[in-house]
Amino acid sequence: MKKNMINKFTLKVLSLIIAILIWLLVRNVDDPIVVRTFYEIPVSIENASYLAENLEIPLLVDGKDTVKVRVKGARSVVSKLKKEDIKAVADMTQIISKDTTPIMVPVEVTGTGISDSDITVRPRNIQVDIEKQKSVEKTIAVIWGDCSSPEIVKQTLRVLDKVAEKYGHTFHYTDAAMGGEAIDKYGDPLPQHELDKCLAADSVLLGAVGGPKWEGLPGEQRPEKGLPRLRAGRGLYSNNRPARIWPQLAPASPLKPEIVAKGIDFIIVRELIGGVYFGKHETYTLENGEKQAVDSMPYAEHEIERIGRIGFETAMKRRRKLCCVDKANVLDTRHCPSIPRGLSLPMKQDRLQAEYPEVEYSEMFVDNCAMQVVKDPSQFDVIVTENMFGDIISDEASMITGSIGMIPSSSLGDGTRGLYEPIHGSAPDIAGQDIINPIACILSAAMMLRYSFDMAAEADCIEAAVNQVLNDGIRTADIWRPGCEKVGCAAMGDAILARL
Repeated sequence: MKKNMINKFTLKVLSLIIAILIWLLVRNVDDPIVVRTFYEIPVSIENASYLAENLEIPLLVDGKDTVKVRVKGARSVVSKLKKEDIKAVADMTQIISKDTTPIMVPVEVTGTGISDSDITVRPRNIQVDIEKQKSVEKTIAVIWGDCSSPEIVKQTLRVLDKVAEKYGHTFHYTDAAMGGEAIDKYGDPLPQHELDKCLAADSVLLGAVGGPKWEGLPGEQRPEKGLPRLRAGRGLYSNNRPARIWPQLAPASPLKPEIVAKGIDFIIVRELIGGVYFGKHETYTLENGEKQAVDSMPYAEHEIERIGRIGFETAMKRRRKLCCVDKANVLDTRHCPSIPRGLSLPMKQDRLQAEYPEVEYSEMFVDNCAMQVVKDPSQFDVIVTENMFGDIISDEASMITGSIGMIPSSSLGDGTRGLYEPIHGSAPDIAGQDIINPIACILSAAMMLRYSFDMAAEADCIEAAVNQVLNDGIRTADIWRPGCEKVGCAAMGDAILARL
């Protein structure tokens, strides 16, 4: 009897093991798919007990939140929490198929007394709905620019064409003349019919305009006068210029190594179509015969509120720190609510702060900001400021990164249609010599894909290719140093294309 009971028990155990093995074989997803994600969930001491049992991290499957992973064994983590919060970060690119059971997701946990062995992340309730990426068709107005500019625009369009081929998109290019080219053709830096081409496009890619050939022209006929018209015509009131130092180029920064080592990665949100550049400019003669010039700096409340909102929105997409820069101790036209002068803005700013409680908000006078940018740039995440101050601070910030040949920029308004351009000029002294660095223009195209076309993966692809080029020691003349390979503009384009 006893022996029979043992045999029956053994058979049950074996049956259970076989059932488990069969289940493991059939439970997997049949068709391979790619899962990519970067997802962060803050876990505070107060809610850790709940999250220890219920934390689920969604993974993106072809743009859909259809895969969940759960933090396992987190009770041991909760018991070790002291004062700091912890956060679990899933970061993976992995093929899911029959051969991957279970799917292990790398998890980074920071906090008091936490070790890697405390947390295991596994998939839960996998439901796969594979949807092929939709092809997108966009029209891009291309302003080739003057002097060296057509060389960098040519390489940028090659990169865009490769991205379109890789991801199944279609980009149509419409040439629009502005600057010296437009002056030579039409006698106007931006005729209305050329502006209309830009207005009809989904976005505008601009090289750089101007050069010695047109320096003697009257003010309104100079090549640079086309740019304010283009910005105003498209309603672009926010210029966003990143100041980021690539680790490979850190030695090129003029700042001390110990300052650079702390990191330089912030963005300046500059109001673009208001202030002194767009105010009245008058010169008249006083009673004593002396001439006097007056430049006015007008701002309306809605102009300040909308650029403030862009600043908060940008901070939400980054490290959630916003510094408002003005000169409120002197000027009535101010962008921060610290001193009750001029426009009645504190209520508006307070309302914006209330809408974005997650953002750490601070204020700084522009003269102090100019000093802090070179003293400790790591303190900044997003700076929002008015037109002239932003013009000056962003140029200062561009120099601490090592080369202006690496810095893109975007100009945006209320919609997604923007203007994208490198921050550097047309480089007339090296025009036609295949010397100019095309990376800033190429990175501007990446910004266009990200912010105007909602193509984050495509933008990441371009930025990763640029990063790999730098890792491989390939440099144009402006960023070259001993031990690196010096190449021209076209060869740099070839190198980036090869790494897309």
